Amino acid sequence: MPFSSKGFTEAYRVKALSLLDQMWEWSNQGELPVIVDAASCSHTIVDSMPEILIGEELERFENIRVLDIVEWLDQEVVEHLEITEDLGRIAVHPPCSGEHMGTTDALLALADACGDAAVPEGAACCGTAGDRVMLHPELVESATREERAGLEAGNFDCFVSANRTCEMGLEMVAGKPFESIAALLERASRPQVTLA
Repeated sequence: MPFSSKGFTEAYRVKALSLLDQMWEWSNQGELPVIVDAASCSHTIVDSMPEILIGEELERFENIRVLDIVEWLDQEVVEHLEITEDLGRIAVHPPCSGEHMGTTDALLALADACGDAAVPEGAACCGTAGDRVMLHPELVESATREERAGLEAGNFDCFVSANRTCEMGLEMVAGKPFESIAALLERASRPQVTLA
């Protein structure tokens, strides 16, 4: 993805083919799904990668089931979890890639299973754009001005998203402990231990 977004087409193709080989191995030649815990990576793999694959490469790719973590948690995991703790009011930052893939409603539903989830007032693209938060933090500072006000006004207990770089960028500029929706679900469904 970083090569593609910066216009390094040849490097992008080399890395995409390397990733295809790894996914083919990890999935046991397509028998197991590949779960991706970063919406921007999921979006690149599912929507962009097929465009550069040809012949046998594309055939192999089409035999691999790639799921974003939000899809996997929503479709195959949450129904098997017992939520043991209400985590309170949860701020949900929908990443742009999740918007493109149509996973925002599922992200909100997963967070809502753990407490009272809401998208903060003013939430939009955080401007992180992968490595931009590390290279140009002022972009994230500017892009999140309204969302940060919404985070302060929302009296939130937890802060989640579905893309680590968005989580890092928001944590850096808003000072809130953003985490993955997977981590939130794990915490909300921990078995309750009673000591005798």
